[in-house]
Amino acid sequence: MSFLNQLKSQAKALQSQQPTAQVEGACQTVLHYLQDLVRQLNVIVPAAPAFSLDGKTSWPAMKLIDFKVDARKKMLRSREAFDYIGIARRIVNVVDTADHDRGQLAFRLMNANGFGILNTAWPAEKVSGELLDELAKLIVFEPQRFV
Repeated sequence: MSFLNQLKSQAKALQSQQPTAQVEGACQTVLHYLQDLVRQLNVIVPAAPAFSLDGKTSWPAMKLIDFKVDARKKMLRSREAFDYIGIARRIVNVVDTADHDRGQLAFRLMNANGFGILNTAWPAEKVSGELLDELAKLIVFEPQRFV
């Protein structure tokens, strides 16, 4: 192996240890999970919980329909990297923003527990199928440990 190839191998090994690589891997995990989740939820069409603006009068019963996933990338340090991944439906929206510098994913959940916004962040190395199962429970208003 030439000296240049040795240096390339060392550089590649170091890059894989940086937060950017961890965040990109976590984003790939989230994207694939949400794409599969959306396919299932669009078939199941789960019922939505009762929403209320004043805490007394509930909105009419609704169904959770039209789930969609959107992922966007940006240029980061001369490379293409995830900017955010979102899941949307008519009532609840979830946006996962990649924070490459901190090595984490920031989640913004709109109308996930009634009307309002919840924010939470998870280190990239903690993003797993188990964590995303908790997010899925939150999306369909089941008891969860995501937030």
